Amino acid sequence: MIVGTGTSPKSALGNALDNHQKFLEFNGKNIVFLQVDGTYWIALRPICEALNVSARRSIDNVKKDPILGPECTVQYTQVSKNGKKQGRNLTCIPEVFIYGWIFSLRSDSEELTKYKRSC
Repeated sequence: MIVGTGTSPKSALGNALDNHQKFLEFNGKNIVFLQVDGTYWIALRPICEALNVSARRSIDNVKKDPILGPECTVQYTQVSKNGKKQGRNLTCIPEVFIYGWIFSLRSDSEELTKYKRSC
């Protein structure tokens, strides 16, 4: 469910003119996703936080993965925090890979187990 939109981010993928930032509600958290040249890029850290799994380890595993690693990119975007805009680098993968990645996560997290069972 899309719950809001933001401003166009500066992308590490290039100088695409058609960049859009939106938010997806996932497990009670707003997840940033960006559209760049027709591809939807999903930020990994907020998903890890929503599923209560280690973001650092999960992102490192994505970068080492022979399929996900080459697809992984860092997107720069503006986020609002306490009424002030701040620049953030977000590690992202294309939406087409996000669900397979979530099922590859290994953790004793109740949130992760509940999410996997709901699919």
